Amino acid sequence: MSKLTKNIIGLFCFSFARMVVASNSSLLTSEDMANASVLSKICADLVSDKNYKQSASFCEKAAINGDEKSQAVMGLMNEYMEIENADFKKAIFWYQKAAEQNNNLAYYQLGGFFLNGRGTERSVSKALSWYYKAAVNNYEDADFMIATILYNESQGSAGIKESLKWYKRAAARGNAKAQNNIGSMYRNGQGVNKDLLAAFVWYNMAAAKGLPDAKYNLGLMYLNGYGTEKNLDLAQKLLNKAAEKGVIDAQKNLAAFYLNKKYQHVNYEKAYFWLALSLKTEDDWNVRNTLDSLAKKLSNSQIQDAKNKVLTFKKSDKT
Repeated sequence: MSKLTKNIIGLFCFSFARMVVASNSSLLTSEDMANASVLSKICADLVSDKNYKQSASFCEKAAINGDEKSQAVMGLMNEYMEIENADFKKAIFWYQKAAEQNNNLAYYQLGGFFLNGRGTERSVSKALSWYYKAAVNNYEDADFMIATILYNESQGSAGIKESLKWYKRAAARGNAKAQNNIGSMYRNGQGVNKDLLAAFVWYNMAAAKGLPDAKYNLGLMYLNGYGTEKNLDLAQKLLNKAAEKGVIDAQKNLAAFYLNKKYQHVNYEKAYFWLALSLKTEDDWNVRNTLDSLAKKLSNSQIQDAKNKVLTFKKSDKT
């Protein structure tokens, strides 16, 4: 079960201790079966135990009885879970039922369906409409999604400025991706005057929350002395942390770091390793040509050792 699904299911569990309910509905009274809120609790309990089909049966009864939490869970189960196969149209149906009762999760999920054109025609305007409803009720990440849509779909400076406003709303709630994106907007002068110090502050804020992309950006700031004094040791550490988390640009820049004599950290074997790791497609000729050039400076055993490290890294990254 994904982290998103676990978090969502947690919203439907009551704060007191879990109900211990057997998967036999005969243990429930007829009064309980008619009580939507009881069924909603049972649904959450069973879903957390991965008993998808059984929970679907209970949850559907509660949803039909009008329980908006169960309607939202039915949307979730049809979107994410293994009832049979994902059914986006059914998911939309149940989310819309829950949305009619002002369910914030349903607002947010419907935004995603219209944004990505899943189970319905893609409509940015409808996606924004649903996200706005979720944002009004302070639903987590709705601000970020609005900002991202406005940024990606903007046709001019007005849209970029509006996206910055929404990113700042999300950042105020502690959204690290929003903080990182604000840093990039200040660094590049998008929707705001270019301000490298402000960019450094925002990147630092996001990196402190552990966001790999922010660590990469902060590493570049230290590497180039943007918004702060140059610090090659910190730059190397931050780029390394981001590279270890799979940020391809960090891997490539770390390789460049080990190749550039002015940084006084020349290490051809490490450069080969990070470049080889960053190679995702065989037609990335810039990386392949650099690897071929590096191979001439390394022994066969060094090359093989670097390749073995790449394989080990990729295996450990999947576990």
